[in-house]
Amino acid sequence: MEFKRAFAAGTRRHRAFLAVVPIAALLRLTGIGYGLPAVFNGDEPHHVNVAISFGRGSLNPGIFKYPTLWMYVLFAVYAAGFVLWSGAGLLRSVQGFGELFVWHPEGFYLAGRLLAAAFSLGGLWWVYRAGSLAGGRASGALAAALLAVSAPLVESAHSVKPDCLMFFFAAWSWRQAMAYLSLGGARRLLFCAAAVGLSVSSQYTAAPLAVLVPVVWLARRSFRPGRADRAGVLAAALAVVGLVFLAGTPFALLDAPAFARDMRDSWAVHGAGQAVSAGWRPFFNLMGFSAPWPLGAVALAAGAVWLWRRRPTQFICLLLPCLAAALFFSRQAVGGNPRYLYSVFPAVAILAALGVRAVFGRLKWAAWLLLLLPGAWSSWSADRELLLPDTRNVASAWIQENLPPGTRILSDYEADSPRVAMSLEFAQRNHERTKASGHPRRRYYQLMATGHPGGGYEVYQVQREAAELLSGPWHARWSASGRPVMDVHEGLGSARKADVEVVILTSYGLARNESEPYVRQARSQGRLLAEFRPEPGKIRGPRIEIHRIGTAR
Repeated sequence: MEFKRAFAAGTRRHRAFLAVVPIAALLRLTGIGYGLPAVFNGDEPHHVNVAISFGRGSLNPGIFKYPTLWMYVLFAVYAAGFVLWSGAGLLRSVQGFGELFVWHPEGFYLAGRLLAAAFSLGGLWWVYRAGSLAGGRASGALAAALLAVSAPLVESAHSVKPDCLMFFFAAWSWRQAMAYLSLGGARRLLFCAAAVGLSVSSQYTAAPLAVLVPVVWLARRSFRPGRADRAGVLAAALAVVGLVFLAGTPFALLDAPAFARDMRDSWAVHGAGQAVSAGWRPFFNLMGFSAPWPLGAVALAAGAVWLWRRRPTQFICLLLPCLAAALFFSRQAVGGNPRYLYSVFPAVAILAALGVRAVFGRLKWAAWLLLLLPGAWSSWSADRELLLPDTRNVASAWIQENLPPGTRILSDYEADSPRVAMSLEFAQRNHERTKASGHPRRRYYQLMATGHPGGGYEVYQVQREAAELLSGPWHARWSASGRPVMDVHEGLGSARKADVEVVILTSYGLARNESEPYVRQARSQGRLLAEFRPEPGKIRGPRIEIHRIGTAR
């Protein structure tokens, strides 16, 4: 009875937030299985493949393009899945589980996407709690609601990427920061630091959030000197950030040379000082976190003015880390992506919610709906697109029905192209090649060969440069060395010498390479076998052309 009364009281107390959860869940779950068993998000396979590779017995990823906490979480989920699938190893083997992953990956990707969606929803709870400390439960619920319909966050919840885990821990850090600012206590500052460390260990793009720790410490010390913690507490908190990061990405220290190599490699592409930088785009992304940026700008300005007059400590703590993050990414070539600012989205949402409340006071439900409608409509429109058939899947079905097994095919980047299975002989050849070079992808080809169902094709990929893939030079070379790539930038001569019979062109790749010689030759010298075009409201995806070309024979 006591439990029931407590549960009912909690439900009444948090009913505004609880009303947001179904909307947030609907937006994050609609279309979550898009594309499968093909994978149309180029970053997803890296995380899934590395997580699966931990089953070999080592937790060292060997490559640090991303930190490893998210991949460890995925590995734990996959390990639990193996226990259930195999009957604790009594009914099926690890080898069989690996073959299941190679030939039927959809379950692994769907599990990862559902996990990302769950962390995205969980982060909203911490946003609500942080906003409640900043301006009351109504402000907290409004901040959570704004992020519940945020189109960038909803999009990220549909992919097996670490951004939602990073957002979850970042939101927790903001909750601890608001609690420390209001109530003090070294423990809260240390928890804030730990959450920051976990966030950075999920995704490097959370690194600017580390400024939150000294900012909130200085704010409390400046405005409440009699109840402030000493500098030793700040030093301990900053140490916690680093230690917790290493707890989630331990091989950054245990395999320091590889970590340093990949940091240099990533900085060569994503670092400051590039010829092209993001400029003002990160600042517009802050203002457009949930709605068209002019509306966000007005709400943020109102919240900033209200806080500056009423609660200057909160003003400093909420605004400075946001500006620091936006300034940091404005100097990077790829810094204009909204997901790079997820770590400060909670603060932006709280500022906007406080601004709306300051101007309009208590909001009716109709006002809530009007505020959330732009973001909800944008997110729902994107979800509806995911429910449409995709030209890549349609083209894949056509290839299986019309091209004989064993046909040699030249395709583009995997995520941009139809999914085409390898033949047994080709998988065996790739296994031998990668085994000789020591590339870890050899295990993938081995599983592909041992569990091969028959059929398939000899599928080569167009070799892409690091700049085309927005990847580091070393990582681009390393990835290409594990795949059957073919350099055709000068034309189709090498493809003809390898007896390639069919070339697949995709507009997602052609957006960068429309004028390349191999594209012109495929169209002018080949014979168009099939073409698949997107149609608004009917079919999505790239325009795909399938051409038959003559070989060198």
